[in-house]
Amino acid sequence: MIKVFQKLTRLSGRGRFETTLWVLGFILAPVEILSWLAVAGFTRSFSGALQNGVSNRFEDPVYKKNLQRLIERNRQFEEERNERHS
Repeated sequence: MIKVFQKLTRLSGRGRFETTLWVLGFILAPVEILSWLAVAGFTRSFSGALQNGVSNRFEDPVYKKNLQRLIERNRQFEEERNERHS
């Protein structure tokens, strides 16, 4: 093991830099892969939650009631608008 470090100390500045980058890349590569997998997992679960939320919304009685009220209010507004322009 000591011989390995002796070889490193004999390297030039650029050689040490390249070796350091290679070692860091070797150590950080799994961390980077895990972080990308985590981001992909969060994105997938978030989009799945949105899809489930949208499909369940149409079965919600409060949503249906509010939607019907909105449709009725819009219908009344359109009728009054058509009466004024006629």
